[in-house]
Amino acid sequence: MSLVFEKLTQVLTAGEQWVIGIVGDSVRVSASSYPVTVALYSGGREIGRMSGMEAGDYARGVKFDQVRIISADAQSVTVQVAGGGVGSDRVTGEVSVIDGAGARTKAGVAFFAGASAGAAAGFYSGVQLWNPAGSGKRIVVSRIFAGTAAGPSLMHVRSMTSALSVLDSSPSNKLIGGAASVSQVRKSSSEATIPGDLVMLFSMASSQKEAVELKEPVVLGDGFGLSVFVNAVNVTVTAAFELIEEAI
Repeated sequence: MSLVFEKLTQVLTAGEQWVIGIVGDSVRVSASSYPVTVALYSGGREIGRMSGMEAGDYARGVKFDQVRIISADAQSVTVQVAGGGVGSDRVTGEVSVIDGAGARTKAGVAFFAGASAGAAAGFYSGVQLWNPAGSGKRIVVSRIFAGTAAGPSLMHVRSMTSALSVLDSSPSNKLIGGAASVSQVRKSSSEATIPGDLVMLFSMASSQKEAVELKEPVVLGDGFGLSVFVNAVNVTVTAAFELIEEAI
């Protein structure tokens, strides 16, 4: 076998197959944000299929003339195809760790969302990130922003299984011109009690805004929402979220 070494990168949509027609005997996933399936072919026949491969995983010692990379999620994937004893021992997964966020933005799966719910006498106001039933996506929330013009306040972050009454907007793709979000930003200024189940709460000084960094993200399946309320009536609430959308 002649010496072969190719390092290739491709941005894949959810469910897309990336076909690489190179003869070799080694293939390695150098970078990916999510697991992929790697299928090897020889003479038009599939000779091996590896599911759930992540950055750093590889197959060696099997001669092939075509590689297919299949991703269930939209993402940027880098693979190394080699043959004839050529390879690389560089630390793999480095790109995924350092620039995983950048890869998700380039893949068009990262979004901003936010709205403001006005004050209403005798009622609680809240803002919600909602994942509609049947969306086919799960929503991964990495950061929450909250603000209120009230005095020192206790802010509620709550999970919900029903949508707030008013559809405000759709999240904006961080990839400018990217695909529309499946999720919704909703709000309400007419809640007699604070709805949903308490996930977390935090105090906020008067007329301040807080950014809540989540060590582990909150994940919303379809038919679930995440809402921000303040524990006082007749108060305007502003909330925003950073999120990614993953195929289920």
